[in-house]
Amino acid sequence: MYGQTNNPYDLSCSPGGSSGGPAAIVAAGGSAFDIGSDYRGSLRFPSHCCGISAFKPTSGRVPETGHIFPFGGKILLVP
Repeated sequence: MYGQTNNPYDLSCSPGGSSGGPAAIVAAGGSAFDIGSDYRGSLRFPSHCCGISAFKPTSGRVPETGHIFPFGGKILLVP
């Protein structure tokens, strides 16, 4: 919640963009997965930086409520 988030594999590197924190915690094994919206690559780039995968599940698998951009598909971050 405070301070800098580092890439779990190389502390001198960034974990990526706006979802770098969730990508870092999933890559470090602190969470099994995270859910978010991939607006302009905000999940794909951090997952790439942290060595994990981001994918879009089948429509309707993840609730669409509570997101700023309700039109997009959800993407899961997984180790």
